[in-house]
Amino acid sequence: MGKHRSYDCGPQCEAEKALEPLIGKWKGSIVYLMRDRSIRFNTLLTMLPGVSTRILTKQLKEMEVDGLITRTVISSKPIAVEYALTDYGARLTPIIEELINWRNEPLAQDVKLRCAS
Repeated sequence: MGKHRSYDCGPQCEAEKALEPLIGKWKGSIVYLMRDRSIRFNTLLTMLPGVSTRILTKQLKEMEVDGLITRTVISSKPIAVEYALTDYGARLTPIIEELINWRNEPLAQDVKLRCAS
């Protein structure tokens, strides 16, 4: 799994390995959007404003290789593809929700406001 074949570093490598499947601008959002349902490719495109077809395809393929999602072709003419979290990928949902809660804490808001000024 992941982009790296091996890690040759200190104790922080465990954190790097754990985060690697989610590295990518849209991957966290994809997991969050799929938290309770499967989603078709074109629906994902509309739900993620700013993502290109090429980047979304690339990140979905990486997530499939990492075992986070499944890809199902539901019709062949015209082709329709649906993505869903695997059981392994669904385990990320509470982690992402906790990250959202963490980021919305008052201290995080103060940091956000200070950075904006």
